[in-house]
Formats: sequence, structure tokens, C-alpha cells
Amino acid sequence: MLAIETATSRQSVAIVEESRVLASAAHDEPGSHTRWLIPTIDRLLETARCTLAELHGFVVSAGPGSFTGLRVGISTALGLRAVTGRPIILVGTLEAMAWGARGLAGPLCPILPCRKGEVFWAQYEWAVDGQIKTLVEPHVGPPEAIKRMVATPTWVLGDGWKLLQEAMAPMLTDRARRWREVPVGLRHPSATHVAMAGFERLRRGDVAGHVVIPNYVQRAEAELQRGQVEGKAAKILRGAGKAPRRASRR
Repeated sequence: MLAIETATSRQSVAIVEESRVLASAAHDEPGSHTRWLIPTIDRLLETARCTLAELHGFVVSAGPGSFTGLRVGISTALGLRAVTGRPIILVGTLEAMAWGARGLAGPLCPILPCRKGEVFWAQYEWAVDGQIKTLVEPHVGPPEAIKRMVATPTWVLGDGWKLLQEAMAPMLTDRARRWREVPVGLRHPSATHVAMAGFERLRRGDVAGHVVIPNYVQRAEAELQRGQVEGKAAKILRGAGKAPRRASRR
């Protein structure tokens, strides 16, 4: 399968055959998703000596993450599905990060930076039967929310922890033993880990339908701005409704 991970500025692509990576590439540059993704896919297909027709499907990181990055990744997968007829498999970005830490005992808490000092996060755990369990669904909010909801010793990973560690540390000093950082090489979203989760979903027949929507977790900036405009308009209309009526002419 071809795996696409564009939820953050550190985007990556991989062509994977079960547990074997045939070709992969990563690139870290904000705003480069559109110009980097398609040429890289072409190059990796050539490296892996594989054609689009030989792929069994396209697995894509579905968020949360960068609005632009997610749209680029999913739009690319939709275009490839239209050309080949192969299925799309959606994998949550935070869940894919947990797949990268497979084998670690105990809860895993992937954390990605959002904006305005907030973070995306969720909590997972690998069961003894080799299945991943979702303990806490993806959330967005201030770091304090993680402190309130995580009550057991937990592995942390992701740039959200790295960037906000100093801000979170004073809040967690009384429970510092709860937080353990995963090895450096497992901290970032990766197309390879997206592929691992994708194969499991494909085996279950869990493929995307006709309509594919990213899991933004929060509303996009345009929607927030529209909500603000609508709120102001409603306020103006309410004010207008309270204005004294003009006397009607007879």
C-alpha cells in the first residue's frame, strides 16, 4: 500500500508490503505539502519498482493536524482512488503515532501542537492480544486537560510534548513519575506507522466510503471566523429589533 502522512509539517510517504518498507521519504518544511507530495510519490514508485495498479490501497493520515496538510493528503488519495479504483483507508494521526510505539507496556499519550497554546492528544494502550485500545478519544485543549484526565503512568510522544514540556512541567511536578518519554525515533507521525495501522484496517474491511472527511477535531479558522461574523450579525439584528418603531402613516 501507499501510505501518506501530511498532518504536520514533517510529512512523509511510504510504500509498504505488510511489514516490509519498499520505499519511503520524509520532508520537514511548513507549507510544502502541495509541491512535495506528488513528485515524491512518483519517485518512490520508481524506487520500489511498483505501479499504481499494483497497489492494494491508499492509507492516509486523517488527523487531527494541519488543516492544509490533511486536505492535501486526502485530496491526493482521492485522486489516486479515482484513477485506480483501489480503496482508501483512513487512520487517525494520533493512533498511527501509537502504532509506532507498539510493544511499550502501559498507556500511550501522543501529543501534537495545535495553536494558541493548545494541543491535540489522545490515549491508547496495546492489549495482550496485540490489539490497540483507545482509552481516551482525540481531544484538543490546553495542557491542563491532559493532567486532569491522565491518572496512570503514561508514555508521552510527539512534538506537542516537546514544545510544551516547559509549560506543562510546573503543573505536573507532583505527578512527574507519571510521564515517560518514548525513544527519540518514535516521537513523530510517520507514513510507515500509518501503513501498519492501515493494513490492520484493510484486513477488517474498514475502508473509506464515497465521502472522505478529515478529523479536524476542531473547526477550521474559516469556520471560526464565519461563526464570529454570524454572531455579530445576530447581535446587530437583535439590537435592531429593540429599536423603536417609526409611527405608521395613515
